[in-house]
Amino acid sequence: MRFALKKEVLALIFLLAILVFLIPVAPAEAIIPFGGRVLAFSPSPCLNGVIYTVIGPPVGGVHIWAPTTWTFLYGPPSHIGQAALGLSLPPDICILNYVPFIAISGLRMILLGTSA
Repeated sequence: MRFALKKEVLALIFLLAILVFLIPVAPAEAIIPFGGRVLAFSPSPCLNGVIYTVIGPPVGGVHIWAPTTWTFLYGPPSHIGQAALGLSLPPDICILNYVPFIAISGLRMILLGTSA
């Protein structure tokens, strides 16, 4: 009886440990703010369903919008000159072709607000 109880407790501890390590957590240091005008974007999504976007100054760079991005009011980047403001995480990829494999990387947007 004592042995069976011990096995159940160990199994529960093991299961909880696995769950804790599988929950994705972004450290606060990894979140990067951005904001500026959209200089270029992929009008048709990449093969993996993301949108490749280049954002200009003041805090620009290459960013990737994904369907899981929290997007406010006017939706994902839709035209050049649109203002964008948000937060991003370290790199993600935009797949352009599977054979031969061609992909471009950029910071993955996690939060995005755009203008009309």
